[in-house]
Amino acid sequence: MIRNHRQRIVQISLYVFGIVYVAGLLFGTDADAKKRRRVSAGAFQISQVTTSPTPFEVGNGELTFSTIVKVPTNLNGLAVLEVSALITSPTQRSMRFLTQRLPLGSKAPAQRGPHISAALVWDGTDQSHTLVDPGTYQYEVRAKLMAEKGAGIEVRMVSRTSRGAVKVIKYHAPPPPVENLQLNPEIGPDDSSAEDENSEEESAETVVDEVEMLTDESTSHPLPEPGDSEVEIIEEEEMLVIPQEG
Repeated sequence: MIRNHRQRIVQISLYVFGIVYVAGLLFGTDADAKKRRRVSAGAFQISQVTTSPTPFEVGNGELTFSTIVKVPTNLNGLAVLEVSALITSPTQRSMRFLTQRLPLGSKAPAQRGPHISAALVWDGTDQSHTLVDPGTYQYEVRAKLMAEKGAGIEVRMVSRTSRGAVKVIKYHAPPPPVENLQLNPEIGPDDSSAEDENSEEESAETVVDEVEMLTDESTSHPLPEPGDSEVEIIEEEEMLVIPQEG
């Protein structure tokens, strides 16, 4: 009886000790995980997001999200950085998802130390590739660190989301250029009236010249003298005399 009682006490003690040990392991693991998350949050984050141009004229070019991401110095097998942006309209009916993947390490473009630059380009269309309406659109930018696993990749770390807004306005095409009339630089703005007066004077002088020419033609031939006219009449009468028969 006593022996069975001692065995039961030992079993209970072992059971309690096991529970405490497992609890300690779980608590320690959770604490280590929180510590790693705190370290990762500081080493991996989105440092800056800027949009250009601002405001954005929909239908006139593209909007660029310039992003700077801080990555850990020790990658530990991390091979790919993914930067994504979700753009939503005020009514949540229009949205667009943009993403870009960049290799890490020596293959990463635009990498300066632990900072990597990424650019996401939006053409102003929604999920149906239709130009969005003017308004204020919200965006969420997030970064992910991925590692190669077999034939694919898996997400290892996710940054905090960087949020902001961008103003979208309607594009108004400029009016067509007006062709400038080529004016004679020698003629000023008041020379047209002077030209009209000169043309009137020239026409008046032309009329006077024509009158003078007609007057000269009418008086250029002198009238015949009286003697000449009588001679001509006599000669005409003599030519009309009919000889009489003897």
